[in-house]
Amino acid sequence: NVTANNVDLQGTWQDRSPSGGRSVDLTGSWTLGTISQSITTVSGNWYAVRFMLSTGYDGANSATMELTAGNNVQNFTVNTTTGHDTDANAQWYEQTYLFQANSSSTLLQFRSLTDNSSTGAI
Repeated sequence: NVTANNVDLQGTWQDRSPSGGRSVDLTGSWTLGTISQSITTVSGNWYAVRFMLSTGYDGANSATMELTAGNNVQNFTVNTTTGHDTDANAQWYEQTYLFQANSSSTLLQFRSLTDNSSTGAI
């Protein structure tokens, strides 16, 4: 679900995910976008959220996003080398976020912290 501002769904001609599918540009049309999803959890259990993170197609070298799971918050920043401007040389970095659930349902939220037109966290 898009829960704040807007995001861009990418991957048909740019910012294709490492697995070949679509990706989500969290800095949509020049706004800091947020996506979220509730997942079923067991209170007290530990969970790992794994995802790939990159910067936007337009050659940005740095992007930051925030991941929230329930009351737990962590920022993730990636720095890519100059020239990351096409699918052919896109640089993706695997990220892992560990959290302990405190209820039977946990809201996962990914929020852009990079306000840089079309070159935010993907």
